[in-house]
Amino acid sequence: MKNKFTVLITSVIVSFSQLIMAEVPQEFNESELIQATTIAMEDFKTANPDHIAHLSGFKTWKSGVDAKIKFYVAHDGMTMEYNYLCSKHETQIHCLANQ
Repeated sequence: MKNKFTVLITSVIVSFSQLIMAEVPQEFNESELIQATTIAMEDFKTANPDHIAHLSGFKTWKSGVDAKIKFYVAHDGMTMEYNYLCSKHETQIHCLANQ
């Protein structure tokens, strides 16, 4: 009887842990960071068609469970920065300009 009770309790704990982990957003992995950068770059191209020719660099990094992307544009003696915040929603990645 004690073994059955232990197995039941263990099963409940494992099931509960899996349910909790399914709800907790996971950090971006390497391929997701690349995908987020591509998504943000496509938005940047659409929103700033005159600046894409002056793109001088970018930086992508994890910030908690989100990803942040910064595009650098050097034009007419100025360096401008365009920031994006990317989040995962189930199997999709969404990026928003963060100015």
